[in-house]
Amino acid sequence: MKTRECPSKIGFDASTYVTPSTAQEFYQAGYRFVFRYLNRGKSFRETPDTTWPISLSSQELRELTDRGFVVGLVQFAGQCRDGAAKGEAMVHNAKGIGVPEGTHLFCDGEGWPDDTWEAVQAYLGAWQDKVRGAGYRAGLYVGPGVNWGDLYSLVGYDCYWRAASYTPPVNHRGYSITQGLQCEVFGQTIDQDICCYDHRRGRPFMVCK
Repeated sequence: MKTRECPSKIGFDASTYVTPSTAQEFYQAGYRFVFRYLNRGKSFRETPDTTWPISLSSQELRELTDRGFVVGLVQFAGQCRDGAAKGEAMVHNAKGIGVPEGTHLFCDGEGWPDDTWEAVQAYLGAWQDKVRGAGYRAGLYVGPGVNWGDLYSLVGYDCYWRAASYTPPVNHRGYSITQGLQCEVFGQTIDQDICCYDHRRGRPFMVCK
């Protein structure tokens, strides 16, 4: 596996296994990248999981890259707690399925309405410290229900992914990924995404064959 910049194309994110036949349909329709989840605890699989949460396995990663996709990795944070532990789990699981260093690992921040911006900064700071300390890059999915402050001031983050809901701007940098509304395509529930350069000509680094 190697890492490369995500192409300026359309893609999608999914929380369930993308089978080889479905992946082929997406590719033929023009999709070129896909984001999949890794677990919040230290747990990864060689083969696709069929129970919740369904996390990317090493087999699915090979299947997707074999069909020409670049693959991004994201971890749903859950509560705004234990940023260091969840960052360690993200690194452990990424390494376990063969994700090369230099790849962006994304933290999915959403649903923290009762946490202050200071608490959010502390969580994200601890998370990215573990991710970057292991040789990866840190990216942030900016979701709803968070008391967001100055996103550009966050230490260690150089790539931002905008949720379909209202999100604040990222001063000086902007977003390199923009998410659309949830829909069903080829029988798969997805969120469609668009990747392009941000204001500093940055795009996420993702996994390829």
